[in-house]
Amino acid sequence: MFVCMIKAKKLVLGAGCFALALLCTAGAFRYAADRKQLGEARETATQQVGYSLDGKTAEKRLQFLESVGLQVEPEPLEVVEVKVPSAFDDTYTAYNELQKQAGFDLKKYAGKTLKRYRYQKTAEKGTPAEYVHLLLYKNTIVGGDVTPAEAGSASAPLVQK
Repeated sequence: MFVCMIKAKKLVLGAGCFALALLCTAGAFRYAADRKQLGEARETATQQVGYSLDGKTAEKRLQFLESVGLQVEPEPLEVVEVKVPSAFDDTYTAYNELQKQAGFDLKKYAGKTLKRYRYQKTAEKGTPAEYVHLLLYKNTIVGGDVTPAEAGSASAPLVQK
Protein backbone atom coordinates (compact mmCIF):
# COMPACT_ATOMS: atom_id res chain seq x y z
CA MET A 1 0.00 0.00 0.00
CA PHE A 2 1.24 3.47 -0.95
CA VAL A 3 0.23 6.60 1.01
CA CYS A 4 0.91 10.13 -0.17
CA MET A 5 0.34 13.18 1.95
CA ILE A 6 0.02 16.65 0.46
CA LYS A 7 -0.22 19.73 2.60
CA ALA A 8 -3.11 22.09 1.85
CA LYS A 9 -0.75 25.02 1.16
CA LYS A 10 1.07 23.11 -1.58
CA LEU A 11 -2.23 22.00 -3.12
CA VAL A 12 -3.55 25.59 -3.24
CA LEU A 13 -0.25 26.87 -4.61
CA GLY A 14 -0.21 24.18 -7.30
CA ALA A 15 -3.81 24.90 -8.28
CA GLY A 16 -3.04 28.63 -8.47
CA CYS A 17 -0.02 28.02 -10.71
CA PHE A 18 -2.08 25.75 -12.95
CA ALA A 19 -4.86 28.36 -13.22
CA LEU A 20 -2.33 31.09 -14.04
CA ALA A 21 -0.72 28.95 -16.75
CA LEU A 22 -4.15 28.20 -18.21
CA LEU A 23 -5.05 31.90 -18.23
CA CYS A 24 -1.77 32.85 -19.94
CA THR A 25 -2.30 30.19 -22.60
CA ALA A 26 -5.83 31.41 -23.29
CA GLY A 27 -4.55 34.99 -23.56
CA ALA A 28 -1.85 33.96 -26.03
CA PHE A 29 -4.41 32.18 -28.21
CA ARG A 30 -6.71 35.23 -28.09
CA TYR A 31 -3.85 37.55 -29.07
CA ALA A 32 -2.90 35.30 -32.00
CA ALA A 33 -6.52 35.12 -33.17
CA ASP A 34 -6.88 38.92 -33.01
CA ARG A 35 -3.67 39.41 -35.00
CA LYS A 36 -4.81 36.91 -37.63
CA GLN A 37 -8.24 38.55 -37.86
CA LEU A 38 -6.71 42.02 -38.22
CA GLY A 39 -4.37 40.79 -40.96
CA GLU A 40 -7.24 39.15 -42.84
CA ALA A 41 -9.40 42.26 -42.47
CA ARG A 42 -6.58 44.46 -43.79
CA GLU A 43 -6.01 42.17 -46.78
CA THR A 44 -9.73 41.93 -47.60
CA ALA A 45 -10.23 45.68 -47.32
CA THR A 46 -7.20 46.39 -49.48
CA GLN A 47 -8.51 44.03 -52.17
CA GLN A 48 -11.98 45.62 -52.05
CA VAL A 49 -10.88 49.24 -52.25
CA GLY A 50 -7.76 48.90 -54.38
CA TYR A 51 -5.36 50.86 -52.17
CA SER A 52 -3.31 50.13 -49.09
CA LEU A 53 -4.86 50.75 -45.68
CA ASP A 54 -1.48 50.54 -43.96
CA GLY A 55 -1.11 53.66 -41.82
CA LYS A 56 1.95 52.69 -39.82
CA THR A 57 4.06 55.66 -40.90
CA ALA A 58 3.35 59.29 -41.74
CA GLU A 59 4.47 58.62 -45.31
CA LYS A 60 1.99 55.75 -45.71
CA ARG A 61 -0.87 57.82 -44.29
CA LEU A 62 -0.10 60.63 -46.74
CA GLN A 63 0.17 58.14 -49.63
CA PHE A 64 -3.25 56.76 -48.73
CA LEU A 65 -4.79 60.25 -48.70
CA GLU A 66 -3.23 61.05 -52.07
CA SER A 67 -4.50 57.74 -53.49
CA VAL A 68 -8.08 58.74 -52.62
CA GLY A 69 -7.63 62.23 -54.11
CA LEU A 70 -7.04 64.27 -50.95
CA GLN A 71 -4.21 66.75 -50.58
CA VAL A 72 -3.32 67.69 -46.99
CA GLU A 73 -0.61 69.49 -45.10
CA PRO A 74 2.04 66.86 -44.24
CA GLU A 75 1.96 67.37 -40.45
CA PRO A 76 -1.23 66.41 -38.61
CA LEU A 77 -2.83 69.16 -36.54
CA GLU A 78 -3.53 66.65 -33.77
CA VAL A 79 -3.31 62.98 -32.94
CA VAL A 80 -5.73 61.74 -30.29
CA GLU A 81 -7.14 58.47 -29.07
CA VAL A 82 -10.89 57.99 -29.40
CA LYS A 83 -12.95 55.14 -28.00
CA VAL A 84 -15.64 53.68 -30.22
CA PRO A 85 -18.66 53.04 -28.00
CA SER A 86 -19.80 49.45 -27.50
CA ALA A 87 -23.39 50.45 -28.25
CA PHE A 88 -23.98 53.04 -30.97
CA ASP A 89 -26.39 55.90 -30.30
CA ASP A 90 -28.10 57.84 -33.12
CA THR A 91 -25.08 60.09 -33.66
CA TYR A 92 -22.63 57.20 -33.96
CA THR A 93 -25.06 55.23 -36.15
CA ALA A 94 -25.25 58.20 -38.54
CA TYR A 95 -21.45 58.58 -38.49
CA ASN A 96 -21.05 54.87 -39.23
CA GLU A 97 -23.39 55.26 -42.23
CA LEU A 98 -20.96 57.90 -43.50
CA GLN A 99 -18.13 55.38 -42.99
CA LYS A 100 -20.05 52.71 -44.90
CA GLN A 101 -20.36 55.08 -47.89
CA ALA A 102 -16.55 55.02 -48.04
CA GLY A 103 -16.30 51.23 -47.63
CA PHE A 104 -15.54 51.23 -43.90
CA ASP A 105 -17.57 49.96 -40.93
CA LEU A 106 -16.84 51.00 -37.36
CA LYS A 107 -19.14 48.31 -35.87
CA LYS A 108 -16.15 45.95 -36.07
CA TYR A 109 -14.30 48.25 -33.67
CA ALA A 110 -17.06 48.76 -31.09
CA GLY A 111 -15.48 49.08 -27.65
CA LYS A 112 -11.97 49.53 -29.11
CA THR A 113 -9.69 52.55 -28.91
CA LEU A 114 -8.69 54.11 -32.23
CA LYS A 115 -6.12 56.74 -33.06
CA ARG A 116 -7.48 59.78 -34.92
CA TYR A 117 -5.21 61.94 -37.07
CA ARG A 118 -6.54 65.39 -38.03
CA TYR A 119 -5.00 67.01 -41.10
CA GLN A 120 -5.58 70.41 -42.67
CA LYS A 121 -6.82 69.87 -46.21
CA THR A 122 -4.90 71.90 -48.77
CA ALA A 123 -7.45 74.40 -50.01
CA GLU A 124 -7.61 76.30 -53.25
CA LYS A 125 -7.91 80.06 -52.91
CA GLY A 126 -11.47 81.08 -52.10
CA THR A 127 -12.63 77.66 -50.88
CA PRO A 128 -13.61 77.09 -47.25
CA ALA A 129 -11.15 75.36 -44.95
CA GLU A 130 -11.63 71.63 -44.34
CA TYR A 131 -10.13 68.99 -42.09
CA VAL A 132 -9.40 65.39 -43.00
CA HIS A 133 -9.64 62.79 -40.24
CA LEU A 134 -8.07 59.35 -40.42
CA LEU A 135 -9.08 56.65 -37.94
CA LEU A 136 -6.55 53.89 -37.31
CA TYR A 137 -6.70 50.66 -35.35
CA LYS A 138 -3.33 49.02 -34.77
CA ASN A 139 -1.78 51.02 -37.64
CA THR A 140 -4.55 50.09 -40.11
CA ILE A 141 -6.79 52.78 -41.58
CA VAL A 142 -10.34 51.82 -40.59
CA GLY A 143 -12.25 55.03 -41.32
CA GLY A 144 -12.23 58.77 -41.57
CA ASP A 145 -14.04 61.78 -42.97
CA VAL A 146 -13.68 65.20 -44.54
CA THR A 147 -15.17 67.91 -42.30
CA PRO A 148 -15.60 71.61 -43.06
CA ALA A 149 -13.90 73.85 -40.51
CA GLU A 150 -17.12 75.87 -40.21
CA ALA A 151 -19.12 74.59 -37.23
CA GLY A 152 -22.41 72.89 -38.02
CA SER A 153 -21.39 71.82 -41.52
CA ALA A 154 -21.92 68.22 -42.60
CA SER A 155 -19.00 65.84 -42.98
CA ALA A 156 -18.33 63.93 -46.19
CA PRO A 157 -17.02 60.39 -46.67
CA LEU A 158 -13.25 60.02 -46.76
CA VAL A 159 -13.44 58.10 -50.02
CA GLN A 160 -15.84 59.13 -52.77
CA LYS A 161 -17.16 56.05 -54.57
